[in-house]
Amino acid sequence: MQVGKGRDVGLNQISLFEAKIANGNGEQTLSRDVYRLGHRFDFFRMLSCYYTTIGFYFSTMITVWTVYVFLYGRLYLVLSG
Repeated sequence: MQVGKGRDVGLNQISLFEAKIANGNGEQTLSRDVYRLGHRFDFFRMLSCYYTTIGFYFSTMITVWTVYVFLYGRLYLVLSG
């Protein structure tokens, strides 16, 4: 039997950590440094920079919305006969 370091892995702690990371990314995208980098990157590096800053949150949001629309659409089709 092994015993490791105990960590609080409750939903509240995970949510606070995710909020902290999201706030940091939001502040980073507002900085002038990212604006300057964006003008000097080629297309593929710019896509990588976009996805590692704010693009991850947009793609996650669009994925969640797509699942909701799909499920509500299926529910509508089932209930309408």
